[in-house]
Amino acid sequence: MDKQETLFQQETKQSHLVVRLQKNTLTLEREKERFLKNLCNFLDPLNFETIQIMGRPRAGFKDIVKSLLVMSYNGMSYRRTQSDLRWMHEQGLITSILPRRES
Repeated sequence: MDKQETLFQQETKQSHLVVRLQKNTLTLEREKERFLKNLCNFLDPLNFETIQIMGRPRAGFKDIVKSLLVMSYNGMSYRRTQSDLRWMHEQGLITSILPRRES
């Protein structure tokens, strides 16, 4: 047992620091936040708007795409994703919450 301890102490004295450990800022705790930020940064510069002359006002195409991507990211239905969509609307990430379509 003493021999093992002395070997271990010799190894630690001879070892060199290879990589300094740093705090991981890309943890899973902020994954959803980063997803929403990247989603908006990617879609907002794109221009999907077309001039509408007649008919009922259309829903914003960006809002539809963002809603679908959030539903897909969560892997949930529209009803289960509504709280996230409300939060996005409160934060100004989407301009309107699309109504649930009754079949």
